[in-house]
Amino acid sequence: MRLLTAVKLLAQRGRYNLNKDEQKGEHYIVEFYGCQEDIINDEKKVEEILRKAVQKTGAEVFNSVSYKFHPQGVSCIVLAQNGSQITIHTWPELDEKYCAVDILTCGNYEPGGALCFLIKELKAESSQVMKISRGFSLI
Repeated sequence: MRLLTAVKLLAQRGRYNLNKDEQKGEHYIVEFYGCQEDIINDEKKVEEILRKAVQKTGAEVFNSVSYKFHPQGVSCIVLAQNGSQITIHTWPELDEKYCAVDILTCGNYEPGGALCFLIKELKAESSQVMKISRGFSLI
């Protein structure tokens, strides 16, 4: 929140361009809680879900990499068009069944479809989302 306040102050002083047309992308930083343990501990399933989530933005998947931690947990990144990407890190061993997710879309791709898809597919009981508009320029 402090960053957003600083950006608004710079904009008021005429030193920061908040023109939406110049925005480079949207970045959602997401906290998922109460996810289904067997899903978020399955490397192949997590990667499949993220690849489908990228498609929900309208972008084409280029590549993905995942890693299964032992005894539990998964990390995965799916790269897409124009630098768009979705990453996830899961902690199925925690009581909260927690996942940390970043959805970064560049250009005209819409992250909202991916967010809704992930909530459904990970069976998240609750989530918190912080949205950041990327690529505004300092004047």
